[in-house]
Amino acid sequence: MLFRSRDDAARAVVYLLHLPDPQPLYLGVDCAPADQGTVLRELAALYGLPPPPTRSVPPPRVNRRCCNARLLATGFRLLYPSFLDGYRALAAATGAVTGQR
Repeated sequence: MLFRSRDDAARAVVYLLHLPDPQPLYLGVDCAPADQGTVLRELAALYGLPPPPTRSVPPPRVNRRCCNARLLATGFRLLYPSFLDGYRALAAATGAVTGQR
């Protein structure tokens, strides 16, 4: 499971265990692929912090995207369809002071 939300990860495991005829493989990812830089910039904005410094790095040789279509086709629905949805909920639950996002 690659979910950023432990709640969605745990829910997916329990849901799949109850399927009558499960497939041999499901990818547990959210619906919004994001690179590390995007995640860090969005988190900084969420908490009202300045964006982290950017650095120049060579592009990856391979860009692999994971797809959750098979999981969603079972009828499973994510509580947090994107990484930002999950972090917003975490910030709200912990009473963290947030920025504008």
